[in-house]
Amino acid sequence: MNPGFQIIERELVSDLKRKLDKAGLFYRIFSRIKEDSSILEKIQRKGDYSEHKKMQDVLGVRIITYFYEDISLIYNHLKANEHFDNEVIDNHASDVFRPKRTNLVFKLKKDLAEIFDQSLHGFDNINTLYLDKTYEVQLRTIFSEGWHEIDHNLRYKCKTNWSDLNEEERLFNGIYATLETSDHVLQKMFDDIAYSHYKTYHIENMIRTKFRLRFGNEPLNKNISIVLNNESLLKLIFKIERELVINNLLNQISSFPLNINTLILYINFHWLKDKKLTSLTPVPLIEDFKE
Repeated sequence: MNPGFQIIERELVSDLKRKLDKAGLFYRIFSRIKEDSSILEKIQRKGDYSEHKKMQDVLGVRIITYFYEDISLIYNHLKANEHFDNEVIDNHASDVFRPKRTNLVFKLKKDLAEIFDQSLHGFDNINTLYLDKTYEVQLRTIFSEGWHEIDHNLRYKCKTNWSDLNEEERLFNGIYATLETSDHVLQKMFDDIAYSHYKTYHIENMIRTKFRLRFGNEPLNKNISIVLNNESLLKLIFKIERELVINNLLNQISSFPLNINTLILYINFHWLKDKKLTSLTPVPLIEDFKE
């Protein structure tokens, strides 16, 4: 394994984790470096790489989200990165069912690009002019991940095995359709649960099921609970868009311990402006919120 590429891989994963952990999203992250044999096989299979059209996925990262809606949140956040290069997003016609790809390609920042260049000397039998100083980020849900792995290894790489098996291919794609439906049903189910908790004043349960973030086990602060035992204030929190809050957290410069209490205080600082909640907010947190 190329040691220079391993350094780059660790840095890319660490940077992505740092960004996503600020927002408390549920996710898994995997990374890989293409083996020399895999690079050579792809160059030979594609047959069209050159100094002007280079392989951009020698380094790859995959982010697996627990919830379907988080794909677009992470996609929009990452695409705003100054190093964004290009994307492959499938937008199939409504009467055609096929799996969708959400893949982003980024240029390596300067220090990592230098390591990349230095690492190219370790390749044998590969034209390194065909390798781009980029990395690919794939976004998938946890439901679709297993299907994609099977598809990639047992269909995409073995196309001759599926010759004249139209019915089987249709059924295989149908499995993905079921998983995609499950993604949407799961999200809707948690929204319905959150509404149920809102109507019965189960405040902590409402916050957890509405925002679906890694809060840990810290319970709702009693003083915060007393303030939120107010129909109009609780309604404001329930009505605020999850996407808006998470986007703010992703773009937050400083990080702070995210739990159910700090999230409520964060929402109040940016949108509610309730004086009682503000009085319960520690000064160091306020300084973090300002960033």
